[in-house]
Amino acid sequence: MARHIKTRDYNLLLLINGATKAGVHRDNRKHANATACRGKKDTMMPANKVKIARTFDWTRPALHGDELFEIGVDEGGNIIAAALIDEEGNAIPFNLRSFNDDELKEIMEAAGD
Repeated sequence: MARHIKTRDYNLLLLINGATKAGVHRDNRKHANATACRGKKDTMMPANKVKIARTFDWTRPALHGDELFEIGVDEGGNIIAAALIDEEGNAIPFNLRSFNDDELKEIMEAAGD
């Protein structure tokens, strides 16, 4: 194998020698594959986002005191969103799958009140 690469593509030579991809032409085939699934803007369906009808506070016991949550419910009484309220009062989005079955039952009972 030759020690020196003979090419006129200096960007390729820079890549081989360890340069980053900044300033190098993009791979058109890879770019076409990455953008092929995005579709046309006029045929795309808008997301059906469910709106929160009301919110209420719910607490659960934790290791160092109680955790305060703000629970969002839609008009049908389904839990849509949950946010953990920290010490400063900031709402941090919380994954609903993190609640166990007993906690979800307590939340549904609190939502009915």
